[in-house]
Amino acid sequence: MKTTKLAVILSVVFWNGLAFSNEISVTQSLDKSEVAYDGTAQLQVTLTWKGSQFAYLFDKPLSPVTDRLKIREFSTSLSTTGTGADEVTTKIFRFTLVPTSSGIGKIQPITVSYLKWPDSIPGVLTTEELSLGIGERKSVEKSGSIPTTAIVFSVLGFMAMLAGVFLVMRHRSRQNAIPQISPKEIFLERLSRLKADSGGDFGKFQSGLYHLLGEFVAVRYTVRPEGMSEEDLAGGLNSAGMTYSTAQKIAKWYVAAREDRFRPLQPEPGALVRLETDIRVTMEKM
Repeated sequence: MKTTKLAVILSVVFWNGLAFSNEISVTQSLDKSEVAYDGTAQLQVTLTWKGSQFAYLFDKPLSPVTDRLKIREFSTSLSTTGTGADEVTTKIFRFTLVPTSSGIGKIQPITVSYLKWPDSIPGVLTTEELSLGIGERKSVEKSGSIPTTAIVFSVLGFMAMLAGVFLVMRHRSRQNAIPQISPKEIFLERLSRLKADSGGDFGKFQSGLYHLLGEFVAVRYTVRPEGMSEEDLAGGLNSAGMTYSTAQKIAKWYVAAREDRFRPLQPEPGALVRLETDIRVTMEKM
């Protein structure tokens, strides 16, 4: 008699915007199907799994690829309900989308990579493509005359501006000007000093960079990065006013520097110089 061996294959299935496995699932939603050209839409990606908050590790930030849309803000939240075998954890990613042109906006499928602890088993979930109707851009109407109310407010505004300039000039004349050094200028000066003091030692440079970046985001953006993942730090900086692309770079450098302090390093030739230059250029553009 022949024995049939059954192979159980863990698969990811899509159905009505839901991707799920045996233990972890992902859903996505838009808060509207159409948006005005000057409006905003909210994209939400939700991960749900059985177990504690530490059952899964997400080592790569979510970066939705869009057409006719761009990401203006990003935030995350994490919550757990139940205890023991009934414990369920939910992680939510929220993206604020703004139109860049009229038509049908597209949000490409989003890939979510994860590691299951403590076995470090990798896995991938993928969402479906979403569409969003974008209204026509409103043209500025031309008028043959300027309303009297607009003229009055313009005159009052000009007078208020002159009064403000007068008060500022008067205040400055009564005290000596004290030069102010911005957190960015302090960071760049200390970055140059760190590069010189490290003497080409990449590990020493990374150890110092970890503290420099941590102090900079804490002072400039009131974000405490200690213990934060790369994606959470990028989201926090973006919510505090930093552009999303710059926030991703800062978060990547900070997390890499934090990890490099405790592991042997064999960097490529010129890695320290390239990294310092990339950080400097990015900071100078902020």
